[in-house]
Amino acid sequence: MKLPHEFIQLPYRFDVARLQQEVLAFDETQWVAHPDGFTGNSSLPLVSVKGEVNNEFCGPMLATQALLSAPYLQQVIASLGQVVGRSRLMRLAPGTEVPVHTDTNYHWYKRVRIHIPIITDSGVTFFSEQNQVNMQAGDTWIFDSWKYHSVSNQGSTLRVHLVIDTHGSPEFWHKIKTLAQPIGQQLEHFSPQSIPFRPERTVSILTEKYNASLIMHPGEVDYMVSELLVNIQQHNPNKVEQCQRIGQLLTDLSYQWKTLWSLYGDEQQGWMKYQQVRQQAFQFIKSLPDELNIDNGTSANTALIYCLIEPLINIQLSQ
Repeated sequence: MKLPHEFIQLPYRFDVARLQQEVLAFDETQWVAHPDGFTGNSSLPLVSVKGEVNNEFCGPMLATQALLSAPYLQQVIASLGQVVGRSRLMRLAPGTEVPVHTDTNYHWYKRVRIHIPIITDSGVTFFSEQNQVNMQAGDTWIFDSWKYHSVSNQGSTLRVHLVIDTHGSPEFWHKIKTLAQPIGQQLEHFSPQSIPFRPERTVSILTEKYNASLIMHPGEVDYMVSELLVNIQQHNPNKVEQCQRIGQLLTDLSYQWKTLWSLYGDEQQGWMKYQQVRQQAFQFIKSLPDELNIDNGTSANTALIYCLIEPLINIQLSQ
């Protein structure tokens, strides 16, 4: 998600010793290797589709058995007061890294990632384009995941972060605007609230039930088309013809989607026709030279596929 600053520290501080106690109680077999096979990267799902061990993004999110066994992790997530999506513990072994990448896809287009370091040391560095930070255990951060970023663990500790995805409520974003501290600033009013472990406290965590559409609504298609097209046009001013070709494709897609929605909505009898329209758009984009970029330096073709074309249909939600 795009943010006004690359790193922003939130006004929360958590009990490091208790967090570490709960994390270290998990069995090694509960940790899952990174889906792309990045060396030294592993995770333990806490909130996931149907509360199962998976790497899915679409579907009702529930607490996993791992989270249900960890009362303070539950309290930490609940203390934010937000509806949360996919959330997990993320490990990074000493001498390894999270390679440079950007979260250019539908899931993180309008979701922010909250990082709470639990086990770390001075050798762990989080990099963005203009800044770098060594996040301290127990602190709380968000960062601009739309920009290219990476993490390097040159320390001796197996780094563990709690990572929580959320859209954020108006109260959440107001608190960030008024009480949080952007990197490089020392604000007088910045005073993180300590949130201790309370053994007697039972909490309820709000989790996403609806986070993707079986068939994307035409209104959302129009919104995504407008956002992406403006981005492409603004950052490729000398490639007018190429931008016009993309613009015509997206305009046609929008009109085709409205036509099908008027006939079928998200009813099953229309699924094949939606699939055909999406496949045509996908093939058209794949046939184009990869010569346009968006504002974060990512290929425009890639952004269109992962932010718009791929999430147009999620038939798995019908099961």
